[in-house]
Amino acid sequence: MTRFGTRTALLFSTALLIAGCGVLEQEGKGEGAAMDMQEAAERSDSMLDATMEAIRPAVRWAHDDTTSGSCDLSRRRTVMTIISEERRGSFLGVVERFWKKTGYEITSVDSSRKFPAIFAETSDGFQLALTIGDKGQAFFEVATPCVDRSDVAEPTTPPNGPAYEGVEIPYPNVHSDFWSAPPRQLNACAAPAAHAIPQVGPGLEPRVSGLGARALPIGVGGGGNPTSRPSPSRTRRDDFPCSACAAAW
Repeated sequence: MTRFGTRTALLFSTALLIAGCGVLEQEGKGEGAAMDMQEAAERSDSMLDATMEAIRPAVRWAHDDTTSGSCDLSRRRTVMTIISEERRGSFLGVVERFWKKTGYEITSVDSSRKFPAIFAETSDGFQLALTIGDKGQAFFEVATPCVDRSDVAEPTTPPNGPAYEGVEIPYPNVHSDFWSAPPRQLNACAAPAAHAIPQVGPGLEPRVSGLGARALPIGVGGGGNPTSRPSPSRTRRDDFPCSACAAAW
């Protein structure tokens, strides 16, 4: 069941109007009139399949509702992987490059940092949209041109996660080390003051081995010169507030 937001629907409707999609209202006379609605749905599914396959690292997704008009329809997919604000530009960039490579024309781009969106069109009148909504949830939609009326079956491609059939699709709940990555916590990588210098006793001096500082007797491994002691910038690996900071050091 859909969670496709009102903002997403409005953005896509606006893009369709800009692209001159009044043809969708001319029953049986659209660019795709040589096919029926089921064939158009299958074509939409294949475009969505290829788009999802092009995204690396892969994201978890689920089918969203199919809606039909008098001679057109829309297929939708909702991404369950969290797309962090810092990764949304990269996510849209991956999709934009694939759509361009496939021959789709990019018709509109919303460069908002928080809620970006991109819209495209195929040579035979199919409209594609990728929008980012609340909590970093990505929504894909393909709207068909006006075609011959027919019954439409559900998509046959299985989702790569829960199907959410008959229930509302939740907000994204799948973490990706890449797509869900938060901003770098540079301040968190400062050396903990309480552990900056280990306590040493008489005749011992602090020495550094990799990330760890340890106390060694003066003259052992240090040339016996107590005045030339290296200043440890770090103590133990577990002093770091995050593994990324530890790796950086």
